[in-house]
Amino acid sequence: MPPSVTYVSVGEAMSRLDQPGVIFLDARLPDEFVRSHVSGAVNLPVERFKGDYGRLKARLRSAAALVCYCENISCDEGARLSTRLTEAGCDNILFMFEGWEAWEEAGYPVSAGREAGR
Repeated sequence: MPPSVTYVSVGEAMSRLDQPGVIFLDARLPDEFVRSHVSGAVNLPVERFKGDYGRLKARLRSAAALVCYCENISCDEGARLSTRLTEAGCDNILFMFEGWEAWEEAGYPVSAGREAGR
């Protein structure tokens, strides 16, 4: 993980959910994202990064912060996405290391279906 990426808990991530310019990025596969995700999140799986990043580049580079996450603390897709974003020139990346499962268990806002950038 690049040293410029900051690890945050689900509680810290939740405190940023409604802040202007903060974008949550779900690194899970599209079918997992459609079933349920952080409200307002954008789906950006690592295996689709090349194509999807080009479409989202301006929005991501101008964001106040990018909060990346994947399924759980054992999953490495969120870390891989954080690394790819750093390599692509994005900064202010936060990695919600506890993942989607901890977010859902905490009872934080969730949505289903496609939304916010898909």
